[in-house]
Amino acid sequence: FDIEGFQFEMHSSLTCFSYAKHQHYWEHFVEETLADSSFSVIINGKAISALPPSLNAVYAHAHILEHFVEKILMLKQLCDWAMLLHIYRDVVDREVLAVHLRQLGLMRAYCAMGAWLVRRLGLPEEDFPFPLSERDYQWIEPLTDDFIYWIERRRRMQKIKGHASGLRHSLRTAGIVVRQSSRFFRLAPMEMLCRFPQMAVWSMRKRFLD
Repeated sequence: FDIEGFQFEMHSSLTCFSYAKHQHYWEHFVEETLADSSFSVIINGKAISALPPSLNAVYAHAHILEHFVEKILMLKQLCDWAMLLHIYRDVVDREVLAVHLRQLGLMRAYCAMGAWLVRRLGLPEEDFPFPLSERDYQWIEPLTDDFIYWIERRRRMQKIKGHASGLRHSLRTAGIVVRQSSRFFRLAPMEMLCRFPQMAVWSMRKRFLD
């Protein structure tokens, strides 16, 4: 929604993991980090509370992966992540970051998409927190093809007037999850494997509550 020319997007939570173990770890990580942090950024001379860099470096990618698997990933989100890595390259504890990513099952996806940031967006390789291997760079073309596919599909959908019904929307989202999970399963196996049954539970709850 818009207020006085500013656009706001509200979420009930930072991000949601498919695998329950990852979700529990994430919630503990967020709670523990925020309890010990008073991090803020200066905008127009005012201190604005923000996620501390260590948490933000994980969150930015976790949210990207959620969109990647279930929704449509936009170039803006990848640019945001690249800028965050660039700005905080000397602040984020890379060893601690690696621990969190492995506990959340995100390390493979983090590095594969990081390789894309380096080769396609021009992020300096030294800004990325981990060394990138040839295996990481092999994901660049599949990811590029995927991004182009969804950009073109989004354009086609925008030409169709009206909104999909609840059932049609659920089926469309299910189709996205099946496609993405089957193509990129190796990047985050547990998240890909658990996303579809989790969505089914969410859909049933929503229909029951409605």
